[in-house]
Amino acid sequence: MPANELHTLYKVAISDTIDLGVIEVEVLLMSIDWFRDLVICISGLMATVVLVFIAVLLYSLYRRTRSILDSIKATTATVQGISSYVGNEVAKPLIQVVALVQGIRQGIDTINKFFKK
Repeated sequence: MPANELHTLYKVAISDTIDLGVIEVEVLLMSIDWFRDLVICISGLMATVVLVFIAVLLYSLYRRTRSILDSIKATTATVQGISSYVGNEVAKPLIQVVALVQGIRQGIDTINKFFKK
């Protein structure tokens, strides 16, 4: 077999058998192209696994965040209801009483001005 033909055979993946007495070992000789393709396949597989893992983590974070946001929304609605109740039931009557007292005081001050002159 000519040397250039042997070199061409070793560029592609071929099997070569080495006889070591009783044990026969088969050696698979591979070219750099085959290793490059193997690295590309392994890298693609690892990238896919990492992306799936990140997607699962993000979905889990989304579910936890959504429940927390729903809880905050419910709390906000409760606080809004309480503040509205306090505004309607406590503050308005209190404002009316304060306005009445202030009006009575101004009336008394006006009467006092008439008698002081």
